[in-house]
Amino acid sequence: MKKLLSLIICLAMIIGVIAVNAVSFSAEELPAEDGSVLEDTAAADDPTVDTADETVPETPENDLAEVGAEADVQATGDIVPVNLGKNFYARVKLLKNSSYYMTAPSKAAQTPVTRKATTYSNQVWNFILEGSFYRIRSVSLNSYLEMKDSEAQDGDPLYFTSKRNAAEQKWIISKDATGYRIHSYVDNKFVLVGVNPTLSSSQIQLTSDMTNENIYFSFEKIAITSDKLPTPVVKLSNHYEGVLVDWNDVPNAQKFRVFRYDDSKKQWILLAEVAESQYIDKKVYSNHTYRYAVRTISPVTSDFLAQSIKYIAAPRISINNTNDGPVISWTKSAGAERFRLFIKSGTKWVTLANTVGTSFLHKAAVKNKTYVYTVRCMNANWKAFTSAYNPAGVSNMIVTTPVPKVSVMPFSLDVSWSASEGAAKYRVFCKCKANNNKWTKVADVVGTSHRYSDVVNGNYYIFTVRAMNAKGQLISGFKSTVKTYFYDAPVVKTITSSASVNKLSWYAVNGAYRYRVFAWNGKQWVKKGDSAPYATTFNASIVGTKEQNICYAVRCMDKNGNYISSYLATVIEDGLRYYFPGEYTSTHKF
Repeated sequence: MKKLLSLIICLAMIIGVIAVNAVSFSAEELPAEDGSVLEDTAAADDPTVDTADETVPETPENDLAEVGAEADVQATGDIVPVNLGKNFYARVKLLKNSSYYMTAPSKAAQTPVTRKATTYSNQVWNFILEGSFYRIRSVSLNSYLEMKDSEAQDGDPLYFTSKRNAAEQKWIISKDATGYRIHSYVDNKFVLVGVNPTLSSSQIQLTSDMTNENIYFSFEKIAITSDKLPTPVVKLSNHYEGVLVDWNDVPNAQKFRVFRYDDSKKQWILLAEVAESQYIDKKVYSNHTYRYAVRTISPVTSDFLAQSIKYIAAPRISINNTNDGPVISWTKSAGAERFRLFIKSGTKWVTLANTVGTSFLHKAAVKNKTYVYTVRCMNANWKAFTSAYNPAGVSNMIVTTPVPKVSVMPFSLDVSWSASEGAAKYRVFCKCKANNNKWTKVADVVGTSHRYSDVVNGNYYIFTVRAMNAKGQLISGFKSTVKTYFYDAPVVKTITSSASVNKLSWYAVNGAYRYRVFAWNGKQWVKKGDSAPYATTFNASIVGTKEQNICYAVRCMDKNGNYISSYLATVIEDGLRYYFPGEYTSTHKF
């Protein structure tokens, strides 16, 4: 009699839970808890509208008419699923939209996912009714309770996965006066509490021959004061990387789902699931208005309140150091009306300029000093910021501009320049006919000179050099050389000696009008004479000692008598030997 009375009281309490949960079941409207998009309804357009009375689902009685018939089907073997009546099934069906603890009466311990998992979230379960069986899902793992692939013996543990065969995830729930029993729909083995748990939390196992006292469970609804958690209060702001969606922390909330309303599809789109209380939406466009909502995820959900913001992208800065100072430029964000440029002073940002343009020349910048800049968009009357900014700023140091000069060598052009204090290296640029008269990077150099060998006879070349820091950023202005025309140094073919003269011949250089011949006298180059126009031979008279008549040089000249080429020192020494300027003369002084 006492057992019957207890059963009646239990069923009455369960019916009471149904009455409470019937409204909370309808609370799963906008955005959808499973992360799917929402239909275009009035409530979807305005999530602040209370839709509880408008979205009441079919009554549990209607849902259970079909279930009651399926519950009479027998499972394999001698275990018969007990038809607990509509009240029990209705209560469990509501568990799709709520969460329960499974408690083992014999151990008085709630059943977590694993032995060591004793956290609140790892002891929460959802029951999903599918025909005449249930699927039991861990809220924390979002995975189903399932048997092992191959049971070696009774007492093997269960485990959890969402990718296994659905047949291994089917469970029958039966009941008697002691409580509920869970056994496999596949092979009728019972779920029970671990026989020898190593810790205070029980171990889930599967067996068919344990004592009855160890295979009973009760289902206890999670003790929360409301079927809903408090609604997250959302705050939106423009961030340097996008829109910052921020909200208050909600007690008992495990995670949060962030939604954005898609105006073209007229529905809410799930952006992310996060455990933190903020999220940055980076896939946004400047001058667009966006609408966001946040709601909690299991064990119970919450309502949500949508908020909107007009996003203006933070300007991106680039800096070009010129001879007059650094030019700070930035992107023009769509929707921006004005800009305020800041410079960092200690730990504070100080206004440097207000402008409607997208660049500013910092004329007061001092050489070899680092400055940090950032920019924010402002409204038309300069009274409010309309964008975020780069909190780190962009740093820049300007150094003294290198001054290059060019020396013509026999087969190249040598570029040299003055060193700039604070420079880690230098970048050499060239423009010429070959690159369509556009500045082209030639080389990055650690020193203060560079030999440019990509020359063509008769072409002109202009060079400039810019200082760089260790990161490879240009930190100086630049000054250019004048046009330098390159002509090959004449190469002497033969020197024929006689008693009074040495007869020289050389290869012609295209563009040369005449040639000037020199001899090294041991102290300096001495002019021997000029060739006839376009001639490539010359008779050099022999004067002085032998040593003063064995080393010669030939240079190209234009019609005005200007040198247009370098030279090779050509020495009569077991034939002819050639030396670059300075190589022979520096060691042969007499």
